[in-house]
Amino acid sequence: MGRDYRKLAIFQKAYDFVRECYPSAESLIPSDDREMYRQLRRALLSIPLNIAEGAGSRSQKVMRNHLGYAYGSCCEVEVLVLLCRDLAYMHDDVAEFLLSEVDALKAMIYSLIRRVEADINAGKDAFHYDTSSI
Repeated sequence: MGRDYRKLAIFQKAYDFVRECYPSAESLIPSDDREMYRQLRRALLSIPLNIAEGAGSRSQKVMRNHLGYAYGSCCEVEVLVLLCRDLAYMHDDVAEFLLSEVDALKAMIYSLIRRVEADINAGKDAFHYDTSSI
């Protein structure tokens, strides 16, 4: 049985970020750019979904891979926000807030990737972390 992803601070942070951004994504991007709107929503959803899927696995390697996907989705959100800002789809202050939130998520994900990789390198299969810190 895998880890309870709902107890992971990193999942909660990602989940809250999506809850905050997902409903407003439509207002951030003009209606004539539906593809960017859909891509932003897909990338946002992918972050907590990959954390949950990785945590649900018994394999440290699967966990690491899914954390990598979540990190990549954060990078995708980052690029989309930068594009929206540079195309004047969103105000600078909104973009800066979103970028700071994505940076915080990326730092948390990267830190957990490093911890999981250290366990893999040490030959550990089990996931024994204080869930409030990750």
